[in-house]
Amino acid sequence: MRDARRIAERLRRRIEALAIAHPTSPVGPHVTVSIGVSAVRPHASHPPDALIETSDRALYVAKARGRNRVVARAVPQALISWRSRDAFPACLAFASGL
Repeated sequence: MRDARRIAERLRRRIEALAIAHPTSPVGPHVTVSIGVSAVRPHASHPPDALIETSDRALYVAKARGRNRVVARAVPQALISWRSRDAFPACLAFASGL
């Protein structure tokens, strides 16, 4: 999860550094991005819905905290089957909103 958050933060800073004008924005004069991040070890026995939903919720937390932020959330353990925890390398999901 730490690497996913780091990648998302790097992306957020790069977009902010572009200073793309956004004159109609009620939030600020430039385009920014809020990013929700989650990570889980995928397994065929469960669909990616929990990963996507967790990333999406993290995105809304980022926006609620003032936008132009990265928020990372772990997928709740209850949504991950015990069999799948060590099945594959971590899978990442990002949800972003301008």
